[in-house]
Formats: sequence, structure tokens, C-alpha cells
Amino acid sequence: MHGVIFLALEDFASQYLDDSGWDEILRTAGLEGTTFAPDQIFENQDWEALLLATAQVMGVDRNALLERFGEHIVPGLLEMSEAMGILDPRWGPIDILENALEIMKASLRMQVPNYQAPDIRILRLRFGEIALAYFSERRMGPLMKGIAIGLGKHFNEPLDVWQPEGMGHSRFYRINVRIADEEKLRSVDMVREFNQLREEGGVATLYNTFQGVTVSNEASVVDVTPEGIQLRTFRDQLLAMRNSNEAFVALPHMVLGIHAHVQKLEINKELVILDRMSLTDGPVGQRKSARVEPSAEIRVQMKSEGRRFHGTLDNLSVSGARCTFPRSGLNDELLFHNMKLEFLMPLSSFGDEATLANTNQYFETDGNILDVRMEEDSVVARLLFSDMSPNAKKLATLFAADRKQTLIRHISQMAV
Repeated sequence: MHGVIFLALEDFASQYLDDSGWDEILRTAGLEGTTFAPDQIFENQDWEALLLATAQVMGVDRNALLERFGEHIVPGLLEMSEAMGILDPRWGPIDILENALEIMKASLRMQVPNYQAPDIRILRLRFGEIALAYFSERRMGPLMKGIAIGLGKHFNEPLDVWQPEGMGHSRFYRINVRIADEEKLRSVDMVREFNQLREEGGVATLYNTFQGVTVSNEASVVDVTPEGIQLRTFRDQLLAMRNSNEAFVALPHMVLGIHAHVQKLEINKELVILDRMSLTDGPVGQRKSARVEPSAEIRVQMKSEGRRFHGTLDNLSVSGARCTFPRSGLNDELLFHNMKLEFLMPLSSFGDEATLANTNQYFETDGNILDVRMEEDSVVARLLFSDMSPNAKKLATLFAADRKQTLIRHISQMAV
């Protein structure tokens, strides 16, 4: 452990104890007379002894101490990061947490050249919500929770911080963090959101109403500036926009829809520039992904970190899947890591896709391992898709429609 954190703990304890309090902690920890320097490395057992001694002298348990300590170090971390120019002044608490690992690496490596970053993994679940996982034999997870709470307080932006069930065992700690204030949740940096969409190769979905009929098409991001967002979409969508001079937009990583004003239309080039954007008051334009269960067993292969896992598909949507695997090495150490899912998708005849009748279509997509749950004789993994190809999105949509048609036929037969 680096001396920096020992000094921070001393500063924290001195705010709650009298002048002799720190000496008492050192005696209790068996470290009497020890002094700490920021550029020194100390044994992990010294840190644990000091942590337990501090908890004992202050009359709190270990996890509660780490949470309070995490809150305490937030102002110092922000001040140091700002001084080093590694903190974007536009960031709020969620943005800082999303970039926490890079901030820690940049700031501490300037002070400690041989600094080894902890195994912290961060995944953005949707707008205003992230998940953080911390893997450590030192059981320092509650410190991360305290930092999240402290950031919310520092920015006067309350955060909901919670630990999913079963996500706090000795060496693995996970929390979810979400903006608590619904009004602030609706304050969006549109340039950032559309830039993220463009970088991920994703598409937006546009909605308009024309003569009482909903017109909806996908749109790709062409250019992003503070003055407007340029999108490429289909001619019928542009004509519907021209009629109303507005559009509703859904981005795949945001839970609310966006209302936008049409700044400029170029119908022949299939381009539109949107500006004056705001979040909708309700779920207008919200992307809803229905999870569909297969009617028969579908075997899947998942690749992650150079390893292959074979299992079965439990359910599928255009945003993710749940799969079950045998106990063959898949565990929470792969949480948030990249993965590729592959399987043959059975499709029946329906609608305009009759050419796919009674065929098995090869489905593959990339994503992240969102959750891993150990069952008695199996492992259940929730997967979050990212950067899906148009073909993968089409197949997932067709799969859902196929299951719906099958269900309708079944219900009709029951009615007879």
C-alpha cells in the first residue's frame, strides 16, 4: 500500500479524535512510532492493522469506517486532479466516477512512479447510471461506495448508491450509482451523448406523426456541434419532420426520449440538423427492449478474455441476453469484461421475411458481461450488447416477432 493513503487516514482520524488519538491507533495496530511518507510503500498487513485499529478506537465497524473515509478523501482527490489538469470542469459526479480509474492512474503515477492501479471496472448502464466493481484481496470495496456518496455531496447532486444482492463477498464488491434527482437526471449534455453514439457506431431512432400515423426510422450521426446535431435518415422521415418541424429521438443508452427542433432539412441528401433539444416528460421515444424466451433450447458460445464458454440462451432482446452455462470457470472475475456471443437462431416464415422461413440464422454480437450469478450446478450470466451490427439487430427483432407470431397461433388454436 502507498504511503499516501496512510497519511489520508491519519488526517481523517485526526478530525474525530483528540491530539493523542493517532498515537493510540498506532499503538493498537502495533505500529507505534511509525511515520508515513507519500512516496513509500508499506505492507498490506500494516494497512489492515491500522484500519482495524482506527475502527476500534473510533467505535465503528470496518466497512462503515471505509465508507466515511471514502467521503472524506473526495475534496482532496478533486483538488489534486484539478491541479494536474486531468479533471474536465464540465463533469459531474457520474462523469467523474465513470472516469475514476483513469483519474487515479494519471494522478497517482505522477506522485508514485511504480503505482499499480487497483482492479476497478466501470460500466455505463444507461444515462445517469453506472456500475462499478472492485476486485481486491484487501476488501476495500466500501471505500469506493464512500467516494461515490462523497462526490454526490460535494456537487450537491444526491446519488442513489446500492449494492446488488450477493455482490459484497470478501474479494469482490460491486455497486450501482444513479442520479437521484429526477430533474437533474433530465439535464443532458447532448453533444456528449451524440458523440458517444457516433463513437460506438450506434444509431438513433426518430419518431414523427404524419396524418395520425407514426413514422419511425433509424438515423446515423454525421456531425456533432454545440449548434446542432446532423443525422442521416430516410426520406419519409424527413418529410414527416418537415410537416411538424420537430422530431422525437431515442438513443439506445438513454432511458428517456428527446424532443428536438428541426433546424435544417436536406431531403435530397437525406440529412437533417436538429437543435434546441430537451428530454421528454414521459416515455415518448423511449426504447423498450422486450425480453423473449426461446421455444426450444438454443445452444450458445460466448468468448471472453481468450476463453470460450458453451451454454444455452434463456432470453434475448435487442439490448442484451441472459444465458446459462455449466460451472466451467465462468465467474464474477469476468464481470464487465468484453464478450462476443454467437449462436444459430431458428426463424419461421412470417411477414416480409419469408425468405428466412424455417432457417437457422447465424447471430453474433459484441458486448459486456453485466452480471454473473452462481447457482448450485450452473452459472447465469446477463449480457449487455454494444455496437450491434444492423444484421444482428434485425435478427433479434425478427426473433421477437417470430415468437409473437407463434404465440398468437397457439392462442388462436386454444380459442378454437
